[in-house]
Amino acid sequence: MYKNQVTAEAIPKTHRQTAPQRSPQERKKTRSRPVAVPKTAKIKFLGVAFCAFALAMLTVAHFAFVAQLNFQISQLENELEELHNEKNHLEMKIVELKSHQRIEQYAKEELEMKRPESK
Repeated sequence: MYKNQVTAEAIPKTHRQTAPQRSPQERKKTRSRPVAVPKTAKIKFLGVAFCAFALAMLTVAHFAFVAQLNFQISQLENELEELHNEKNHLEMKIVELKSHQRIEQYAKEELEMKRPESK
């Protein structure tokens, strides 16, 4: 122990501070008293809760909209790829149909045409 330190046993009982004794009825009064919440606080709380809920719903709606757009984009990309494949196929068919050999063969076989004889 330090020289200047005083312990509770060293203080006479008459000088010790004691909490005032309350009757059980007084204790119940202080403990059971509900805290009144002002109406403005309730309204503010409800307003904040509503805004939070509305913000959450808007966020969910936004993500749903973005997901729908991504789905549409993927569908359109697939359709675009199919159209590119069809275009390439048609271009190959055009080249095939334009060939001079095919035209000459068609003229001889289907139209029964002959080359003019040179004099």
